[in-house]
Amino acid sequence: MVKEKPELRLAKDLSLPADTAPAQRFAFIGRVGSGKTYAAGKFVELLYDSGRQVVVVDPVGNWGRGLRIAADGKDRGLDIPIFGRSIGANADFPLEPTGGKLIADVIVDHRASMVLDVSEMTYGEQCRFMADFAPHLLQRKKGAKSPLMLVVEEAQEFIPERTFRNTAVMVGAMTRLVKLGRNYGIGFALITQRPQAVSKEVLNLTEVLFVFQTSGPQERKAIAGWVTTKGLDLHAQLEELPGLDPGDGFLWSPQWLKTFRKVRVLPKRTFDASATPTEIELHADLKPIDLKQITAAMADTIERAKLDDPRELKRQLADLKRELAAKPKPVAAPDESAIARAVADGVARQHSEWVHHTNDALMLVGDLQKEMQKAVGALGLLESTLCHTPIPKAGISFGRLRTGSRAAATRGNDIKRSPSVSVAPALAGVNHRLKPVPQQSRNGNGAGGTLAKGERIVLTAIAQYPDGVERDDLTILTGYKRSTRDSYIQRLQAAGNVALDGSVIVATDEGVAALGDFEPLPSGDALYQWWLPRLPDGERKVLEFLHRISDWAPRDDISEGTDYKRSTRDSYIQRLRARRLVEINSAGGVRASEGLFD
Repeated sequence: MVKEKPELRLAKDLSLPADTAPAQRFAFIGRVGSGKTYAAGKFVELLYDSGRQVVVVDPVGNWGRGLRIAADGKDRGLDIPIFGRSIGANADFPLEPTGGKLIADVIVDHRASMVLDVSEMTYGEQCRFMADFAPHLLQRKKGAKSPLMLVVEEAQEFIPERTFRNTAVMVGAMTRLVKLGRNYGIGFALITQRPQAVSKEVLNLTEVLFVFQTSGPQERKAIAGWVTTKGLDLHAQLEELPGLDPGDGFLWSPQWLKTFRKVRVLPKRTFDASATPTEIELHADLKPIDLKQITAAMADTIERAKLDDPRELKRQLADLKRELAAKPKPVAAPDESAIARAVADGVARQHSEWVHHTNDALMLVGDLQKEMQKAVGALGLLESTLCHTPIPKAGISFGRLRTGSRAAATRGNDIKRSPSVSVAPALAGVNHRLKPVPQQSRNGNGAGGTLAKGERIVLTAIAQYPDGVERDDLTILTGYKRSTRDSYIQRLQAAGNVALDGSVIVATDEGVAALGDFEPLPSGDALYQWWLPRLPDGERKVLEFLHRISDWAPRDDISEGTDYKRSTRDSYIQRLRARRLVEINSAGGVRASEGLFD
């Protein structure tokens, strides 16, 4: 006797194979009150009753309440745990924006069905949760393949067609989960009343489309686009959508079920929390379930996540710092040796400054000597020119030209005396050039001695990395071209401000002192926050993606998560590496530098 395969009877004339349905991609589309969420709820009931794992992401707050209570609003419904912020009447376990990875671990490790009620989170917190949850779930399922249906209410909130800066990481992670999840047993069911606002890339991946009453032209246009990609001609049926009764809908599945039909979903056995509440329904309360088993199963996972989570470690460290700061600080006796060292350092610093100013003075004297030599040469040339120039009728007296030339004096006596001409105006430009140079930086801020603006920028970039920087990295850090960069390096090296260690350029102690008000880069999360507003958009987007993952990521994953093509992606990665913000392993994988989490 052949054993019949279990089926999910969704409508009177529609049953889905229970063994393959959890790994398929579904879409439930329709206006408010059309029956789309009711149909999805019936689908979740059937999956749960057949022993399949199902997880619902609920940004509205109705799903947990609806599934846990029977249709009459009094008896118990499904024994499915709810994760949310309001522990007690509305949730069994806490759910925080930073808990995405933890929840993914629980789902995979314990094969638990659940409702993730994110309705009390802000939209930014929801984005953060899903950006952590989606990639970690996919990664964990690669090593633990099993059927899992992920149901997402209001899907346009999590995989929108238009991506903005604050949603980019989440959208990339969710899109990749839908595209690749089926390979590891992950199915997907999106629910939306606005299909035009859902990512077309994701919508077109769905294999089973349930469409209920839809009246808006934009909604029907989006549905028509899906139908067209599947090679169907259902123009007449699309025109029928505005007139459908609530609960009636069309099912299209050209490849998997190979069917198109009109269906009416069978009644649910759980509470319809998506309907408009009535006075009686408002008194329906969640029935408690036995949570001991899942609580015990989660304990180890929660503790392990805390040990592995850098954010938890940072929180503990911050608590410890606050405790230490609150304690009164003991007044230590003066340390005579420390005072002596401070005095010695001050004397040494003053001596260094005196040597620096003395060198400046010597350089200025040398410049003055050169200018004087040029002036004497110009004076001799002027004398020679005047002595060999034909004498004009008015005559010129050379009696006041004290050149020390006997020949000139003789010739001057032979010339008819007339009003003399002074050479002072001819030397005015020379005298002007010989004015002393003010002792301040050429960039006008008075700090850093005589560092020019370009030298200061290059030296600052080098000094910010105590281990030194490569020349090519310096180009990225400063924006200077190769020739300009090398010119500044040569000047700084000649002044003793930098030293070369092979191919690496390192700032010397003299160089750091020359910067004056130089401040080193911060570390840990402060460094991450310092860089974010200063990075170009592309580099910032890649860094945010890697920082959220906090683990090695293949380059293709980065492209999926940021929508950058290979060449653009690799360019941003290289620039981030030059800034020491990312690391690259021998396999080409990339991760955010560990220094950003210290």
